[in-house]
Amino acid sequence: MVNCSIQEGERDVFSQFGKELSHIVRNKKLIIPVIAVLLVPLLYSGMFLWAFWNPYGSLKKLPVAVVNLDKGTTVDGKSLNIGKDFVKNLKTDHNFKWKFVSNEKALKGLKNQEYYMAVRIPENFSKNAASVSEKNPKHLTMEYIPNEGFNFLSAQIGNSASEKVKEKISNTITRNYVETIYDSIGELTGGIAQASDGSSKLDKGVGTAKDGSEKLSNGLKLLAGKSVELKEGVSKLNDGSQKEKNGLVAYTNGVGQLSQGINQLHNGVGPLSKGVSDLNAGASKLNTGMNSLSNGLDQLYSANGQLLDGSKQVLGGLNELNGNLPQLKAGTQQLADGANSLSTNLTTWQNKANEAKIGASQVADGLSQLQKEIAPLLSSLPKEQQDAYNAKIEALVSGSKQVASGVGDLSSAAGQLGQGGKQVAAGATTLNEKSNELEAGVGKLTAGQTKLTNGLTQFGEKLGEANNGGKQLATGTQALASGTNKLSENSPTLLAGINQLNDGANKLSSNSPKLVDGMIQIAGGIGQISDNTPALENGVNQLADGSNQLNSGLGKIKDGSHELSTKLGDAKEETKDVGVNNKQLDMYSNPVKLKKESMNEVPNYGTGFTPYFLSMGLYVGGLLMSVVYPMRAAASRPKNAFAWFIGKTGILIVVGIIQSVVASVALIGILGLEVKSLPYYLLISLVSSFAFLALIQFLVTVFGEPGRFLAIIALILQLTTSAGTFPLELVPKFLQHFNAILPMTYTVQAFKVVISTGDYSLMWHNVMILLGFIVLFSVLSLAYFAVAFKKQYGSGMDQNTVEA
Repeated sequence: MVNCSIQEGERDVFSQFGKELSHIVRNKKLIIPVIAVLLVPLLYSGMFLWAFWNPYGSLKKLPVAVVNLDKGTTVDGKSLNIGKDFVKNLKTDHNFKWKFVSNEKALKGLKNQEYYMAVRIPENFSKNAASVSEKNPKHLTMEYIPNEGFNFLSAQIGNSASEKVKEKISNTITRNYVETIYDSIGELTGGIAQASDGSSKLDKGVGTAKDGSEKLSNGLKLLAGKSVELKEGVSKLNDGSQKEKNGLVAYTNGVGQLSQGINQLHNGVGPLSKGVSDLNAGASKLNTGMNSLSNGLDQLYSANGQLLDGSKQVLGGLNELNGNLPQLKAGTQQLADGANSLSTNLTTWQNKANEAKIGASQVADGLSQLQKEIAPLLSSLPKEQQDAYNAKIEALVSGSKQVASGVGDLSSAAGQLGQGGKQVAAGATTLNEKSNELEAGVGKLTAGQTKLTNGLTQFGEKLGEANNGGKQLATGTQALASGTNKLSENSPTLLAGINQLNDGANKLSSNSPKLVDGMIQIAGGIGQISDNTPALENGVNQLADGSNQLNSGLGKIKDGSHELSTKLGDAKEETKDVGVNNKQLDMYSNPVKLKKESMNEVPNYGTGFTPYFLSMGLYVGGLLMSVVYPMRAAASRPKNAFAWFIGKTGILIVVGIIQSVVASVALIGILGLEVKSLPYYLLISLVSSFAFLALIQFLVTVFGEPGRFLAIIALILQLTTSAGTFPLELVPKFLQHFNAILPMTYTVQAFKVVISTGDYSLMWHNVMILLGFIVLFSVLSLAYFAVAFKKQYGSGMDQNTVEA
């Protein structure tokens, strides 16, 4: 009984939910608003997040006016125009939509809301920058004009951008100043380095000159010592020239003899040339014959190869035929045996067929006799039956006669087959006897073909050797022909060379007297050298004395130049390290670098605002559901208060599931939201939606229209105190007290965990608090339905007296 009551109670509860759902589906005025409400969280959160997903990524679309009034200046003869350089850099900077305009156009554009802000560089900007090296430098002023009334946030963004521009220009000015200072130091260092290098070169040059002077002095001393040897050598040279003169006379006689020999050689060249021509003609004929012989041997060798291949094929066929003869012999024997057996069986079959023919004739005669004997019996039957029986008997008689005739024909055919079988057997026997003779003949033919093949193989080998010899002989004759050709061709050259040799010998013979005269002149010159050698010896001694004095003076110069080089080298070493590179300039101009280490990095504004806007969208979706769906009035009279509560709450749960899933999935699929855990993300969406719906159900169900107003007040408080935008510490102290008692605080924190931080212990902490809100507000709503049910249905009042 108890179980039946429980089951019946469960049916009542779910029956009420089904009635509520059916009421919505069947009521067009209700189903359409409900469907629209299902999309409210998606539209609310999606549109906000889409609009603010990455606003800083679109700053290049924000128009900013840039006015450059800088006239520039000159520093140390170099032009300086920071404003111009600044504008040039901005043209390659696409962080904003820079508009380079005049001052008048910029002010007009700000007034007409064409630009959100303007950056103006005054005309003395570069001049003030150049005063940094003066005793009373002037500060640079860059004017920033935001149009805060046009859009306050853009003005704030512009403030940040202007600070970065200011920092960048300050860094550039500092870098230029430091670079100028070090350029001056560099020029000084360069001068010292050049002086040091020059003194070093001077020192080395003086040292080299001193070393050369010493070598000159030593050389002159050596020259003075060798002048005596020179004198003696000149005397010997004079004696040698006389001997050479005598040798030239003998040389002249030898040239005459050489000329006579060459003439004899020239006379013998003519017969030699004719012999070479004859030899060349014979070698050409021999070469032609050998080429013909070589070609014939090639053709003979090729034909022999083809003949050998054919012989091998014939031998292979004979071997195959010889191998198959036993099978042929066995087959003919089997054919003879089979034919004999067939002939015997056909004779036996013919005898049986004759017997069957006789039996069939007897059957036909018996049927005719039977037809005559039963004729009296059939006469007593009706005419139709008599005709039927007679027709059948006549058919049997006719069939028996046809069988007898057919068997007779078969018997005759069997006799003919028997005769043919005997003839086949006789022919097979004869074939079997002749196969022995064929086998013997094939054996002899195979042996002969084998000998022929072996002979052709040997002949081919010898022919190959002859062919190779012929080719070598042809090559030799060709080389002989080529050699004789060259000999024949070069014989005129040989003749010409001998002629040239003869001409040269004649010239030698004719020039020999001139050579003798020249030698006489050389001997006279050597005599003059011998006479002047004492004067040369005195001059060398004087040069040696002067070089000693020069060497002493260069030693003193060397000591002074070395001291100068050392001092300048020390100065160069002290100043060479005074310089600056790009890294040092960056350090001077921007000594502090800001290093950002993100913890739980958020990629863009949209991701950061998702916890806040999604929570707000789910709450607004629940609030609008309370407007289009009656939170109190039941679709039909409920069985009890709990069924009433479940019917209403079940509809809200279905709506909450659809709203949260559609909005959450759409943010991932459409906007590309990245989350730490998709299952936890959907879980938080469901729990958040249920918490908001439980709060709204309680307020609207219990208080009616004032309760809906209270739900709006709760929304406003949650938007300002949930820390979804600004940190809680920046909110007024009075509002901070509402942070801990409203559910959106915990939905925002839970969404931050599943989207950005991944701190799931904090997530579960927030989930437990939200479940507490759900249980609390659900119990309060159930308590209201209990009181309302007792008050409304317990007194017999109509269900529609309680309105939502």
